[in-house]
Amino acid sequence: MPMSLRKEVKEYIRSCEHLLSDAALSTATSFSSEECGIIEYYNAEVTKLISSNRCRDESIVM
Repeated sequence: MPMSLRKEVKEYIRSCEHLLSDAALSTATSFSSEECGIIEYYNAEVTKLISSNRCRDESIVM
């Protein structure tokens, strides 16, 4: 992970990686509907930030 990333972004990445790796395990418990709703909400909010050009480098925008 690049050192120039903010602490909050690094924590966000780690959290996402943890959720993804946990979900990939065959023994993983499915997310509850409440958890899915929370994940969907924050995913949409982060997507809005990226889409509204809150990124300094436009090449990052997907």
